[in-house]
Amino acid sequence: FAFFQLTRPAKIQVLNDSVLELSVGGEVTEFPSSSPLRQLMSVGEISLFDMRRLFLEAAQDEKISAVYLKIYPLLASWAEVEEMRSFIHAFRKSGKKIYVYLSLDLVNEIELYLASSANEIYLNPDSGLMINGLVAEFTFFKKMMDKLGIQSDVLQFKEFKSAESYTRSELTPQVRSMYEGILGDIQFRFVQTIAHERQIEVQRINELIQRGLLSAQPALSEQLVTHLGYEDEIRTSLEVENPNGEKNYHGIRASQYLRVLNQR
Repeated sequence: FAFFQLTRPAKIQVLNDSVLELSVGGEVTEFPSSSPLRQLMSVGEISLFDMRRLFLEAAQDEKISAVYLKIYPLLASWAEVEEMRSFIHAFRKSGKKIYVYLSLDLVNEIELYLASSANEIYLNPDSGLMINGLVAEFTFFKKMMDKLGIQSDVLQFKEFKSAESYTRSELTPQVRSMYEGILGDIQFRFVQTIAHERQIEVQRINELIQRGLLSAQPALSEQLVTHLGYEDEIRTSLEVENPNGEKNYHGIRASQYLRVLNQR
């Protein structure tokens, strides 16, 4: 019994005016992994399922005053980021704020797109933005297969559905037009959304895309971010005064808050 008491995880308490801390970066999974090994290797990673739950519960929890979201380089799809943005907007309807820290040397379109849905956006003074438009990259194997004497036999139903990588050395006009349409649609939504949420003219966003690289100060001047600073400054701004007159920051990690929710 004594050994059980020593090894048993301590009960987590959610203090008043707590700040829910989340980190997102790399690939994002739809659901938590059921593999114990994968769970061990992905400590700190949050699935879309858990993220939705965290935001919805935190919005209703009187002890949670705000969310601090730290964004690392993303490998998520635009659809997944769109879903994360919907969680943030749902949380903001509660009247609580979301503070984002862009933990990157160069912020690309997809990280800025996610961050723009927050109330406050912090950027490292030594970082910058790289918003120079979207691009799709393709790899072709036909020449390699020809050298190896390998021939691919493919049954093609329509001109927009083909095994481009194995049968050609370049894109067909039909496939090229398809991807240009997809990229154009994503970029249109990106420009319109950033313009709306950061209160910037659409024309100005397009001008900044033509410019490409923005250092931290111009990014602040153009209102793409709201603050230049570091992580400790976010935590300092979220400190609350206790009865003794001392200021403290009460942060609770996403993994801890999930354990609290599972115990309820």
